[in-house]
Formats: sequence, C-alpha cells, structure tokens
Amino acid sequence: MIKPKLSRSLKHNIPLNLINVFLAAAEQQSFKIAADKLCLTTSAVSQSIKKLEDRMGVSLFTRRTNGVALTPLGVELLKHVKAGMSEIEKGMDQITKSNNTISIFCPPGIATELMAPFVSKVIAEGYQNIRMESNEQSCIEHYDKYDIAIILDESAKAIDNTCYLGPDYYFPFCHKTLYDQINSIEDLYKTLLFCNDHGKVNWKEWFAYNNIAYTPHKTLTFTRASQLLSAIDNGLGVGLESYRVLSNKLKAGEYCLCNLPHLKPLIKDMTWLYINPNKKDNKQISFFKNLVLTFCATGVTGKINTE
Repeated sequence: MIKPKLSRSLKHNIPLNLINVFLAAAEQQSFKIAADKLCLTTSAVSQSIKKLEDRMGVSLFTRRTNGVALTPLGVELLKHVKAGMSEIEKGMDQITKSNNTISIFCPPGIATELMAPFVSKVIAEGYQNIRMESNEQSCIEHYDKYDIAIILDESAKAIDNTCYLGPDYYFPFCHKTLYDQINSIEDLYKTLLFCNDHGKVNWKEWFAYNNIAYTPHKTLTFTRASQLLSAIDNGLGVGLESYRVLSNKLKAGEYCLCNLPHLKPLIKDMTWLYINPNKKDNKQISFFKNLVLTFCATGVTGKINTE
C-alpha cells in the first residue's frame, strides 16, 4: 500500500518527465507500448510511474497480469494532465508565432485581389510578425531569401521545393458596364487596350495565339497592376489578365470576360509556390502553405479551386 507523503514541497516539485511518462502510459493503457513510444524500457516506465505514485501518495494504475488500467484517481489526473499539456502547447505556439518573423513574397495582382482572406486567417490564428513583400519585379533571382514565395515564372518549375499552383488562363476582360460594347475583334480595335509593363502576357502574344493580326489603334500602358485594375474599375477600357487574379471580381459580377466566343484564352503554367527548405517541416509555414493553396491555387479551368 502506498503511504501519503507529508511534504507538500515534494508533492509540488514533480519532474515533468514523470508526467510525460504517465501521460503516455495512461493513453496507451500499457507500460510496454508507452515504453516503445518514448524509446524507453518497460522497466523504466514502470519505475517512473512508481516514483510518481510515491510522490503523490496515491495509486494511479491497477497492475494486472495482462496489462494495467487507470484507477479512478488516475483517470482524474489524466484529465488535468491533458488540459495542462494543451495549455503548454498553446503557450509555446503563441510565443513562436509572436517572435518569429515569417517573410512572404507575393506578386501585386495576387496580393491585391486574392490575399485578403489569407491575411484574415493569419490574424485570426494569432500571428504577429509577418513581412509580406510585393512588387512588380520577378523574385525568380532572389526567391530563396523568403520563407514563402509565389513565383510568376515558367522556369520556377525547375526550382527545388516548389509546388504548382495551377494554370493561368489569359483572356480580354472589362468592367460589367463595358461588356455589351465588346462583341468582336473590331470592337477591341476601337477600345482602349490596357497593358501592364510587368505583365506575363501581352496583347501581341494573345492576338498571335489566336492567329489575328495585332493592329489595335489605342493602347495605354501602366507600370502597376493596381493602376490597370483601377482603370478597369472605371470602365475606361479592356485589360488582359489571368482568371486567377480576376476570380473574385468575375464571381461577384464586377468584371466580365469579353464576349468573344470564337477566341481562346492563352494558357500558361507559370505560377509556383516556393517553400524555403529550412522551413518545410515548420508547423507555421505548413499552415501558410495550405492557406495559399486554398485561396490562390487554380483548377484545370484556370479558376480558383474554392469557387
């Protein structure tokens, strides 16, 4: 019979390794299986449980010839240990989130049009130190300085630690107020065609893909994707952009693909997600990766998978 200890200091100074062994043994209902899980001998587990019982002055397990079972007091302790371990994990996770800066590169069009729900999820999960860089220059030359990078470049498929984010379909689009005015190539020629200096597909390429001579009369070139989209929002002309970037506004009915039924979208396999190899097993980075796949990856039709 185990005799209660009189010293409260011993009772409240129980090594955490004994608690860890108790948790494994209690969950497995077996000293042997717990020993295998903890890379210990069965004897070491048994001795640790005995030390814990001696310090607490109670029996936690009933020993049987074919195994062990928790006593009512053991069941009660297990409940508190699980709750305590959960709080410890939450605390450690929160400290990691608030002290480790996670660097992300995201192209401007994707950042502007697709990343709002991403940011909301990140904030809701308690992440505090996030650096998101977005500019019109390709990050293909310096992607490895980021923890996560969305790369717009067909050559990115040759980079280690990248995953494909689906195809990009490029087709003329406009604001809904301009939709009825664009019904033929001749209508396109009469309309102001917007270009992005840093766009991955240009009008000349799209016309050539559809075997049409590129002879538009009016073009306006921007140096920022946000400028081009602002001009589209005001119904000033027609742009050429990926379904990926347009997905939310196409779904909301704000933008429309031009009514050109006999023409084809130009398809590119150029959007890739890079994960820094030093962080690929990091729990937080895995969470971020899954968010990108949820909100930015496209299916075979070029539209966001969540649609």
